[in-house]
Amino acid sequence: MARSFLSLLVHISTAFAVYGLVVWMHQAAPDPADLPALDWRFSEEASPRRQPVQLPHYWTRNAATRRNATYTAAFQLSAPPESPWSVYVQSVGGRVEVSINGIEIGIQHGDTQRRRFQPELTMILPSLLVSGENVVELGVAEDSPGTGFLDRVFIGPAAVLEPAHAARLTLKLWFPLTLAIAGFVIGGIMALRRRR
Repeated sequence: MARSFLSLLVHISTAFAVYGLVVWMHQAAPDPADLPALDWRFSEEASPRRQPVQLPHYWTRNAATRRNATYTAAFQLSAPPESPWSVYVQSVGGRVEVSINGIEIGIQHGDTQRRRFQPELTMILPSLLVSGENVVELGVAEDSPGTGFLDRVFIGPAAVLEPAHAARLTLKLWFPLTLAIAGFVIGGIMALRRRR
């Protein structure tokens, strides 16, 4: 009876610890502050008409074949910036091609198993930005059917976005490792108790 109660207590404690880690992960890597929200428009190969969409966005949850999508947003600048800017994608289910004002500035390969759903950061040279309207376009190619997903996207000074990207990337890489170590330790403790 005492062993069953202890085992139950360990499992409940583990569940609370995992929940606490998830909450901490999201609080420790907050969204960049004071950046304007963008109005995104979405289109895909099957339906090229652009429609308003809110991020995060899944577009191929039940699809049987791979599909590509395009997300477009415009933002205003009173003058071109003097320092570099960045496009920060919190997570993407595939490969994303980033363009600013019609010029491709980077391809992030989120389609490899190791990098899937990792945060991505693409640098924007100040010379690519203009006074008035600037247009960012993200072309997302899903890596397997049903994985078409784009999380929130931020555009702003690199000095603001780089720390947020680094924090989220560190947490996404270390969180699974922490869970694996915790599971190994708890499993070892349980095995030792059973031997007794």
